[in-house]
Amino acid sequence: MAGHSMGQIDIGSVDIMGGYNKKFPNQKININIYSANGGYIMEIASHPGQVGELYIIPDGHDLGNEIGKIITHKMLKENHE
Repeated sequence: MAGHSMGQIDIGSVDIMGGYNKKFPNQKININIYSANGGYIMEIASHPGQVGELYIIPDGHDLGNEIGKIITHKMLKENHE
């Protein structure tokens, strides 16, 4: 099966008090999911055309939950830099 692009996802930031603050309205991420033997490979990039980071999601793991963890990790890493 070919890779499936999930397109761009608009992200913002979450206020500690529980509100949603769209601090970064133009910040988007590109995600591609590829089927592989034993699971999936997820490619995530911060800018269109950028070579993305690759993550392995093994079979048996909740795909949606793992995608959420990867996106959170990527955003925390970028906001820390």
